[in-house]
Amino acid sequence: MKENKKIYLGVMSVAFIVLMCNMIFIDAESNDLIPHAVINVDKNLVDIGESVRFYVTNIDGIIEQFIYLFHDGTEPVYSTSGEIYHSFPLEGKYLVSLIAVGSHELTHLSTVQVQVRNQQPSVDISIPSSALEDEVVEFSAINIIDTPNDLSSSLKFQWLTGDGTLLNGSTVQYSWNYSAQYPVTLYLSDDQDAVNYAVEFINISNVPPVANFTCPDLIYKDQSITFNASSSLDTPSDIESLKHYWSFGDGVVAKGDMVEHTFTRSGNYNVTLTVIDDDGAKDSHSKILHVNNIAPTIDLSPKNLSVFEGDTTTFYADSNDTITDFQVLNYTWDNGAKGWQNSRLWTDDGTENISVMVSDPEALWAQDFTSVLVENLPPEITVSKAYIKTNLSFDVSGTTANYFTINMFVDDNLIFNQTVQKINESTELLQLPLVIDVSKDFRIEILYNNTHCFGYNPSSLHFELENSFDFQLNHLFWSFDEDPWAINLNKYFYHFPITFNGSIFDPGLDEYDVSAQYKMDIGIAIHLDVPDCPDPHYSFELPGNISVDYTFWIENSTIYNILNITKDLLDLQFVNTENTSRENSFSTTINPINLDFLDLLEMIDLFGLIEIEILERKTYLEVMAEDDDGGKAVKQVDFISDDGKLRLEGMDLDFIIDSP
Repeated sequence: MKENKKIYLGVMSVAFIVLMCNMIFIDAESNDLIPHAVINVDKNLVDIGESVRFYVTNIDGIIEQFIYLFHDGTEPVYSTSGEIYHSFPLEGKYLVSLIAVGSHELTHLSTVQVQVRNQQPSVDISIPSSALEDEVVEFSAINIIDTPNDLSSSLKFQWLTGDGTLLNGSTVQYSWNYSAQYPVTLYLSDDQDAVNYAVEFINISNVPPVANFTCPDLIYKDQSITFNASSSLDTPSDIESLKHYWSFGDGVVAKGDMVEHTFTRSGNYNVTLTVIDDDGAKDSHSKILHVNNIAPTIDLSPKNLSVFEGDTTTFYADSNDTITDFQVLNYTWDNGAKGWQNSRLWTDDGTENISVMVSDPEALWAQDFTSVLVENLPPEITVSKAYIKTNLSFDVSGTTANYFTINMFVDDNLIFNQTVQKINESTELLQLPLVIDVSKDFRIEILYNNTHCFGYNPSSLHFELENSFDFQLNHLFWSFDEDPWAINLNKYFYHFPITFNGSIFDPGLDEYDVSAQYKMDIGIAIHLDVPDCPDPHYSFELPGNISVDYTFWIENSTIYNILNITKDLLDLQFVNTENTSRENSFSTTINPINLDFLDLLEMIDLFGLIEIEILERKTYLEVMAEDDDGGKAVKQVDFISDDGKLRLEGMDLDFIIDSP
């Protein structure tokens, strides 16, 4: 047992010795493996953003890489280099760490402290002590002190000129509009808004204005003259606000750079312009002006006219003179009239000369002339009314106690309505004066209301006309007759004498003759196999102022017959005794003839040997007027038959016909 204990102790002793030897060996080996390095910096006080160098010294052991920790929010930098550059974004104190990493992940830590602090810049101003208004002044920043990092790019220069203007830049130019002492302040700031400033004063002096003006060299009284002071001088900032005061030497003053003035009297005037700027500096300039009088002018219008008799022309004397004289100008016309206008009525043809003279109170005058050619104008004929004047009566025979309603229409417009009763043996139920307008459609309707069972009523419309001429239409009303008696009087106009009213107007004072004729022109061609013969002409007169012209000739187996019948209606002469234009009226009555019967001739056919053709058929009223200068006028009204109804063409229907 003891022996075993000795063996155990021996073994333990040997193991202890071996262990100690191994530990001595390991310690000796580790001194060569453990890394060691010291971090250094070129500057311990740097500016924000300034690049600073970090470098490693006292390197020992095996180092595989360096880890740089700046503790400013940036990422760690892994590098095998012992030198690195870094800039800090913010102010503060930073403990920069360096971790040297060796083999077997052995490390060594080294630190260095860096203080980051922005330095306030400083500056001075270079500027002149004085200048003039609107003079361009250059001022600049000098003696600038700041860190090299800020000096290189990040400095900002802001200038306050003392009048509210802000400028930027290290060197600027500026001008002041008003005289005063201005503080010029420069604010200098870096990228961290560290600010410093410098102030200098500058005195700005006013430049006094120079007065001058222009005006026309030749001036007349009552003429508006422009006085222009734009040639006056001052600094650009003062020139717009420059005040201008005028004295024209006639007691009148004005204000403004450009003014109008009128001298009402001739003579010499001392005109003075005074200019004052915003600082009260002023200057004056004077000129002696001579004002002249002016003679009147005149222009007579219109000129070289060509007019007709009856025209009225107003002539105008367009004068010009000074305002003072214009109000009292005197006008004298060739006919003795006064005033600036003169009207003439041209009553006869020929050439007239017109003149007018104008004079002012100083006896200066002007005169103008013109001529007028007056041409004759023939009379004007108007036929404005065609009517039939009659007394109409309605007669009924037969049974009594019957009612009759009479309606009259003009162009389908009811103009008359009356119901009458046959109460006794008397036959006349209605009598009515009537004027019938031939230019309109005139219709009469009579309605019969029979109160008896049997019988009939003979009735008539009786037209009593002038010159003892009567016309009657008849009708028989039966007891069972329900249709009205309808009469269109236009179909019967050829049975009535028609009265035409018209007028003659001559615009001058001419005497003139008026004649009126009712004419019929008939042309008939008879186709018959006969030899040719010349055209004999026959003229003869018939009672009642009727003349007949008849011509016929044979040509190409045709007998041509031309018949012209003329009835003289009027032969008047009008003499103007009132020395003025006037209108004279005339009236004539015609019993028109319906030539529709000539249609029967064209129906004649003697076994094909003869054929009659109506070439022309017309009736018309012709009114002629001729003045004493040979001017003639003709008015024609044609009588047209439309299915037996009379229609007039050529009337001047601008009138209202009397209605019953």
